[in-house]
Amino acid sequence: MQKVILITGSNSGIGKETAKTLAKMGHKIIIHGRDSNRLKETLESLKAESQNSDIYAFAADLSLKSEIAKFAKMIESKFDKIDVLLHNAGAQFGSVREVTSEGHEKTFAINVLVPFLLTHLLMPLLQKKLPQKDSLQLDSKNMESKGSKNIESNGENARVIAVSSSSFIVGKFDKNDIEFSKNYSLFRAYGVSKRYEYWIMQKFAQMGINGVTFNTLEAGATSLVAFRRIILP
Repeated sequence: MQKVILITGSNSGIGKETAKTLAKMGHKIIIHGRDSNRLKETLESLKAESQNSDIYAFAADLSLKSEIAKFAKMIESKFDKIDVLLHNAGAQFGSVREVTSEGHEKTFAINVLVPFLLTHLLMPLLQKKLPQKDSLQLDSKNMESKGSKNIESNGENARVIAVSSSSFIVGKFDKNDIEFSKNYSLFRAYGVSKRYEYWIMQKFAQMGINGVTFNTLEAGATSLVAFRRIILP
Protein backbone atom coordinates (compact mmCIF):
# COMPACT_ATOMS: atom_id res chain seq x y z
CA MET A 1 0.00 0.00 0.00
CA GLN A 2 1.40 3.38 -1.01
CA LYS A 3 2.10 5.73 1.88
CA VAL A 4 2.49 9.50 1.92
CA ILE A 5 5.85 10.28 3.54
CA LEU A 6 7.13 13.76 4.41
CA ILE A 7 10.86 14.10 5.07
CA THR A 8 12.26 17.43 6.24
CA GLY A 9 15.85 18.28 5.43
CA SER A 10 16.00 15.96 2.44
CA ASN A 11 18.31 17.87 0.09
CA SER A 12 21.26 15.69 1.08
CA GLY A 13 22.57 13.11 3.52
CA ILE A 14 20.23 10.92 5.55
CA GLY A 15 17.12 12.70 4.33
CA LYS A 16 17.92 12.35 0.65
CA GLU A 17 18.98 8.70 0.93
CA THR A 18 15.85 7.87 2.91
CA ALA A 19 13.70 9.61 0.30
CA LYS A 20 15.42 7.67 -2.48
CA THR A 21 14.97 4.31 -0.77
CA LEU A 22 11.30 4.89 0.01
CA ALA A 23 10.62 6.27 -3.47
CA LYS A 24 12.06 3.08 -4.97
CA MET A 25 9.52 1.17 -2.86
CA GLY A 26 6.73 3.06 -4.63
CA HIS A 27 5.66 5.46 -1.89
CA LYS A 28 4.56 9.06 -2.41
CA ILE A 29 7.40 11.22 -1.12
CA ILE A 30 7.41 14.86 -0.04
CA ILE A 31 10.89 16.34 0.22
CA HIS A 32 11.92 19.63 1.80
CA GLY A 33 14.92 21.92 1.70
CA ARG A 34 15.78 25.55 2.26
CA ASP A 35 17.53 26.18 -1.08
CA SER A 36 14.89 26.03 -3.82
CA ASN A 37 17.39 25.64 -6.69
CA ARG A 38 19.20 22.80 -4.98
CA LEU A 39 15.86 21.25 -4.04
CA LYS A 40 14.80 21.24 -7.69
CA GLU A 41 17.99 19.36 -8.60
CA THR A 42 17.36 16.87 -5.79
CA LEU A 43 13.79 16.33 -6.98
CA GLU A 44 14.90 15.60 -10.53
CA SER A 45 17.65 13.21 -9.42
CA LEU A 46 15.33 11.33 -7.06
CA LYS A 47 12.71 10.86 -9.77
CA ALA A 48 15.34 9.61 -12.20
CA GLU A 49 17.07 7.25 -9.76
CA SER A 50 13.88 5.82 -8.26
CA GLN A 51 11.81 5.74 -11.45
CA ASN A 52 9.02 7.20 -9.33
CA SER A 53 7.29 10.39 -10.49
CA ASP A 54 5.21 10.63 -7.30
CA ILE A 55 7.73 12.87 -5.52
CA TYR A 56 7.01 16.46 -4.53
CA ALA A 57 9.27 19.25 -3.28
CA PHE A 58 8.57 22.23 -1.02
CA ALA A 59 11.14 24.86 -0.08
CA ALA A 60 10.99 26.60 3.30
CA ASP A 61 13.30 28.12 5.89
CA LEU A 62 12.07 26.19 8.91
CA SER A 63 14.23 28.19 11.30
CA LEU A 64 11.34 30.67 11.35
CA LYS A 65 8.03 29.89 13.03
CA SER A 66 6.21 31.90 10.38
CA GLU A 67 7.76 29.69 7.67
CA ILE A 68 6.83 26.52 9.56
CA ALA A 69 3.21 27.68 9.55
CA LYS A 70 3.32 28.48 5.82
CA PHE A 71 4.97 25.15 5.07
CA ALA A 72 2.28 23.26 6.98
CA LYS A 73 -0.44 25.12 5.08
CA MET A 74 1.20 24.24 1.76
CA ILE A 75 1.24 20.57 2.72
CA GLU A 76 -2.39 20.69 3.86
CA SER A 77 -3.43 22.28 0.57
CA LYS A 78 -1.81 19.56 -1.54
CA PHE A 79 -2.29 16.33 0.43
CA ASP A 80 -5.23 14.79 2.24
CA LYS A 81 -3.17 12.72 4.70
CA ILE A 82 0.34 12.07 5.99
CA ASP A 83 1.31 8.50 6.88
CA VAL A 84 4.87 9.22 7.99
CA LEU A 85 6.44 12.48 9.16
CA LEU A 86 10.22 12.16 9.41
CA HIS A 87 11.87 15.07 11.21
CA ASN A 88 15.31 14.93 9.65
CA ALA A 89 16.04 18.66 9.36
CA GLY A 90 18.66 19.62 11.91
CA ALA A 91 21.51 22.04 12.34
CA GLN A 92 24.64 22.79 14.30
CA PHE A 93 26.11 26.28 14.15
CA GLY A 94 29.43 27.90 14.98
CA SER A 95 31.21 28.98 18.13
CA VAL A 96 29.28 32.26 18.40
CA ARG A 97 25.62 32.21 19.43
CA GLU A 98 23.30 33.30 16.60
CA VAL A 99 19.61 34.13 16.64
CA THR A 100 16.93 34.11 13.95
CA SER A 101 15.04 37.21 12.85
CA GLU A 102 12.32 36.06 15.26
CA GLY A 103 14.77 36.10 18.18
CA HIS A 104 15.33 32.37 18.77
CA GLU A 105 18.76 30.78 19.04
CA LYS A 106 19.24 29.04 15.69
CA THR A 107 20.02 25.53 16.96
CA PHE A 108 16.96 25.65 19.20
CA ALA A 109 14.79 27.02 16.39
CA ILE A 110 15.55 24.19 13.97
CA ASN A 111 16.16 21.21 16.25
CA VAL A 112 13.42 21.93 18.79
CA LEU A 113 10.71 24.23 17.47
CA VAL A 114 10.39 22.45 14.11
CA PRO A 115 9.60 18.95 15.45
CA PHE A 116 7.15 20.38 17.98
CA LEU A 117 5.33 22.95 15.84
CA LEU A 118 5.26 20.99 12.59
CA THR A 119 3.97 17.87 14.32
CA HIS A 120 1.29 19.95 16.02
CA LEU A 121 0.25 21.72 12.81
CA LEU A 122 0.13 18.54 10.72
CA MET A 123 -1.72 16.49 13.34
CA PRO A 124 -5.03 16.68 11.39
CA LEU A 125 -3.34 15.07 8.37
CA LEU A 126 -1.64 12.46 10.54
CA GLN A 127 -5.03 11.59 12.07
CA LYS A 128 -6.88 11.70 8.74
CA LYS A 129 -7.80 8.02 8.88
CA LEU A 130 -9.71 8.56 12.14
CA PRO A 131 -13.36 9.58 12.31
CA GLN A 132 -13.50 13.33 12.95
CA LYS A 133 -15.13 12.94 16.36
CA ASP A 134 -12.31 10.66 17.55
CA SER A 135 -9.35 12.87 16.64
CA LEU A 136 -7.49 14.76 19.34
CA GLN A 137 -7.08 18.50 19.62
CA LEU A 138 -3.77 19.73 21.01
CA ASP A 139 -3.32 22.69 23.32
CA SER A 140 0.15 23.86 22.29
CA LYS A 141 0.46 26.18 25.30
CA ASN A 142 -0.07 23.48 27.89
CA MET A 143 0.88 20.42 25.79
CA GLU A 144 -2.39 18.75 26.71
CA SER A 145 -4.66 16.67 24.51
CA LYS A 146 -8.39 17.13 24.36
CA GLY A 147 -10.80 14.49 23.14
CA SER A 148 -11.28 10.76 23.23
CA LYS A 149 -8.18 8.63 23.86
CA ASN A 150 -9.66 5.16 23.86
CA ILE A 151 -11.03 4.69 20.34
CA GLU A 152 -9.03 2.34 18.13
CA SER A 153 -7.67 3.85 14.91
CA ASN A 154 -8.91 2.64 11.54
CA GLY A 155 -5.97 0.71 10.13
CA GLU A 156 -2.24 1.20 10.68
CA ASN A 157 -1.10 4.17 12.73
CA ALA A 158 0.60 7.16 11.20
CA ARG A 159 4.16 7.62 12.42
CA VAL A 160 6.18 10.62 13.53
CA ILE A 161 9.92 9.98 13.74
CA ALA A 162 12.65 12.39 14.82
CA VAL A 163 16.24 11.74 13.78
CA SER A 164 18.16 12.26 16.99
CA SER A 165 21.79 11.95 18.07
CA SER A 166 23.66 10.24 20.88
CA SER A 167 25.07 13.66 21.74
CA PHE A 168 21.87 14.30 23.71
CA ILE A 169 23.41 12.17 26.46
CA VAL A 170 26.10 14.74 27.22
CA GLY A 171 23.98 17.85 26.77
CA LYS A 172 23.82 19.67 30.12
CA PHE A 173 20.29 20.98 30.58
CA ASP A 174 19.58 24.26 32.40
CA LYS A 175 15.87 24.99 32.88
CA ASN A 176 16.70 28.68 33.36
CA ASP A 177 18.57 28.90 30.07
CA ILE A 178 16.69 26.86 27.50
CA GLU A 179 18.05 28.80 24.51
CA PHE A 180 21.70 28.85 25.59
CA SER A 181 22.07 32.57 26.27
CA LYS A 182 24.64 31.76 28.98
CA ASN A 183 27.79 29.70 28.48
CA TYR A 184 26.94 28.96 24.84
CA SER A 185 28.95 26.39 22.94
CA LEU A 186 28.02 24.71 19.69
CA PHE A 187 28.38 21.24 21.24
CA ARG A 188 26.21 22.08 24.25
CA ALA A 189 23.56 23.75 22.09
CA TYR A 190 23.38 20.77 19.76
CA GLY A 191 23.40 18.14 22.50
CA VAL A 192 20.76 19.84 24.61
CA SER A 193 18.59 20.56 21.56
CA LYS A 194 18.58 16.84 20.76
CA ARG A 195 17.59 16.11 24.36
CA TYR A 196 14.67 18.53 23.95
CA GLU A 197 13.72 16.76 20.72
CA TYR A 198 13.70 13.41 22.51
CA TRP A 199 11.50 14.85 25.26
CA ILE A 200 9.08 16.28 22.71
CA MET A 201 8.58 12.91 21.02
CA GLN A 202 8.31 11.22 24.41
CA LYS A 203 5.65 13.69 25.54
CA PHE A 204 3.62 13.26 22.36
CA ALA A 205 3.81 9.47 22.82
CA GLN A 206 2.66 9.72 26.45
CA MET A 207 -0.39 11.72 25.41
CA GLY A 208 -1.93 8.65 23.79
CA ILE A 209 -2.91 10.41 20.58
CA ASN A 210 -5.25 8.26 18.52
CA GLY A 211 -3.83 6.79 15.35
CA VAL A 212 -0.28 8.17 15.66
CA THR A 213 2.91 6.68 17.10
CA PHE A 214 6.02 8.71 17.99
CA ASN A 215 9.66 7.63 17.98
CA THR A 216 13.20 8.93 17.81
CA LEU A 217 16.09 7.18 16.08
CA GLU A 218 19.85 7.52 16.25
CA ALA A 219 21.43 6.90 12.86
CA GLY A 220 24.99 6.40 14.09
CA ALA A 221 28.11 7.90 12.53
CA THR A 222 27.46 9.37 9.10
CA SER A 223 29.48 11.53 6.72
CA LEU A 224 27.44 14.71 7.08
CA VAL A 225 28.75 18.03 5.80
CA ALA A 226 28.06 19.80 9.10
CA PHE A 227 29.96 17.11 11.02
CA ARG A 228 32.95 17.25 8.68
CA ARG A 229 33.16 21.03 9.04
CA ILE A 230 33.57 20.66 12.80
CA ILE A 231 35.86 17.63 12.97
CA LEU A 232 38.13 18.08 9.97
CA PRO A 233 40.73 20.88 9.67
